[in-house]
Amino acid sequence: MGTLIKDLSERFLAEGRSAPMLFRDLAKLETYLAESYKTRSLIELIQNADDAEASSFGIHEAPGGFAVGNTGRIFSATDVEALCRSGASNKYRGGLTIGYRGIGFKSVVNLANTIFVYSGEHEFCFNKERTISELGIEIDVPLIRIPHEIESRSRQELDTYVEDIKHSFGYATVFIFTSLNKRLSQNELSNFDAGSLLFLNHLRHFSIQNGDLARNISISQGQQKDNTGLSLTITEGEKSDTWYVFSSPSSTFTKIAARMSSNKIVSADFSESVFHSFTPSEDFTGALLKINGDYSTDPSRKRLDMDDRSRESFNDAVELLADLIHQILECQREIPGFFQPLADSQKYPRSAEHCIIKALAQRLLSSESNKHPYLSVYRLRPKWLNYDDYELVCRADLKAVSREHIGSYPELISFFEQINIPVLSLEEVIQRINKSCLSELGYEQLVSRLIKQYRYDLTSDRASFLKGLVLWPTSAGIVTAGELGSSKSLERGFMDYLTNNNDSADVTFFMSKLDIECIQPESSSIMRNPLLSSGLASHQSSMTGASNPVTEDLPNGMKSKPRIQRWRTAEQNAEEYLQSLVGVKSVTDMSRANLGYDLELLLDNGERLYVEVKSVKSFSEPFRLTNNEYNTAHQHKGVYALAIVVEAEPFQINLILNPVESLALHKQCEKWSWKCEDYQRQLCQPCDMVSSFLAVRADERAE
Repeated sequence: MGTLIKDLSERFLAEGRSAPMLFRDLAKLETYLAESYKTRSLIELIQNADDAEASSFGIHEAPGGFAVGNTGRIFSATDVEALCRSGASNKYRGGLTIGYRGIGFKSVVNLANTIFVYSGEHEFCFNKERTISELGIEIDVPLIRIPHEIESRSRQELDTYVEDIKHSFGYATVFIFTSLNKRLSQNELSNFDAGSLLFLNHLRHFSIQNGDLARNISISQGQQKDNTGLSLTITEGEKSDTWYVFSSPSSTFTKIAARMSSNKIVSADFSESVFHSFTPSEDFTGALLKINGDYSTDPSRKRLDMDDRSRESFNDAVELLADLIHQILECQREIPGFFQPLADSQKYPRSAEHCIIKALAQRLLSSESNKHPYLSVYRLRPKWLNYDDYELVCRADLKAVSREHIGSYPELISFFEQINIPVLSLEEVIQRINKSCLSELGYEQLVSRLIKQYRYDLTSDRASFLKGLVLWPTSAGIVTAGELGSSKSLERGFMDYLTNNNDSADVTFFMSKLDIECIQPESSSIMRNPLLSSGLASHQSSMTGASNPVTEDLPNGMKSKPRIQRWRTAEQNAEEYLQSLVGVKSVTDMSRANLGYDLELLLDNGERLYVEVKSVKSFSEPFRLTNNEYNTAHQHKGVYALAIVVEAEPFQINLILNPVESLALHKQCEKWSWKCEDYQRQLCQPCDMVSSFLAVRADERAE
């Protein structure tokens, strides 16, 4: 027996003989710790290996049990003594190691009855029966306390095996566990989550070769884009998971990992979106992200203990997310998909104490922060106001969510709603209206909203205030109610819009309160006669009843074959199809932003086409436009199109350009929707429409 092992054994045996009650208490403590760490013993061994700066860790079948090896530093005399003593780790919290309590290794007592240790010149074992025998006292004793010399019989079985495994895998330290609790050990090995390796400092290879179980996991580092993040890919067999890990510039331990797919951040699974204290807890972060930090946990390492150190680490993570959001909103950095894990998390339950979204909302909306422009000046677009005029109203002293940001981050609106960014209120609009110059549609929408707001309770004071607002477009410019006098002076179509979107009695009441003579249009019918845009009229008329099934052959006007999948939504298949057309540079899904259209097409000539997707069972089935979609179509006119999709076999899609002008739309009082029953004559194949659209625009520019 080596001198160190002999000295430790004699000292601890003397301690046990003089204080048997202490040994009995240590045995109970060890059992409690092992029960607390149940299903996490493997993680603790991995953590210890990482603290030893091991790059490889493996579990292998061994004589009488299994072996655990790592390529880290060999044990020093201090390490051996710390291994034997509970709570005597030579690590410390806040240092460069993960563990610091000195109890992690004790978790393995549930796995085996005998543990052999080989590290450098140190070779010994832990065995309860031998401890009891050498103490000469029949009491319960801890397994991991007294190191024993490895008996010659065991050496004959193990020494050659240990040398072979060290040579084959480069291991510096090997543990052999015998007399196994097979059910427990196999369960833990087979259920081990590869994501547990994500925040380790050194470990890059992990393997299990034990019985019928074979797992090989590796971590590879991708290109580091900047000093705050890098991509890590965890590979096991044919499965690869890529995570982008953001690091706090002010904290060594604070890191946030977001799952990646196709070079874009996506939401992680709920089960894997947990806090890590280098190895995972079971506490949900509040967002579909992994968050690592210097967190205290309960003895099982499953639950966070939010002490001062943990709270500091949590706040570092909040600050890191706030920094990233600020950089994105200020156009200093592009992180595709960044807001999806934040927006998608709202459907899951959260802890009030450590929900990252709640803390982030408080941080972003705080007026006390000097580091970031706080988000309290942001306003979301009200559904009743078109986007251009929403941006105009916000321009002076508020911030609008730009269409560029929504195009790049379609989940941004959902995230802003989740953290309670307010919607631009009617009161905020009318306070700024005299300093804004809206489009005619903007004034139509604003007055229409005022009619709805005050149709029952327009007081004289409020009416007097509204009289002084510049709201009414005439041929002479935008005027106040007092300057207007009569609705006859309004721009053509203004009264039509008001009566189409409000009850005519409400319109008359509102205008009379503002001392405006209200003269209803001679015909308030909202039927619109079909009128095709001049550039496409002849082409569309020749397409009566046309359809374009996606076949094996590549049709004219298409640069690639679209990959239509029946399990996808109509919007996703339409996006895929339109992206394949000649003349279309890119297609952006805007469906989550509630802009009144689903897809935004950037054409080769630099123009944009806004497309709303409608799914029907056949091209004879009616469809409806919401009031938001109708108003958006009215605003964009010739650059707005409907994509009518038949999701059948084969998949079919046709476009209708400028639907407000080209279709007969009937207003129905459901929540105001616009119904179209006859549109077959206006259907146009997408490839033909895009090429004709580009040609018409080119002719207009030439003129």
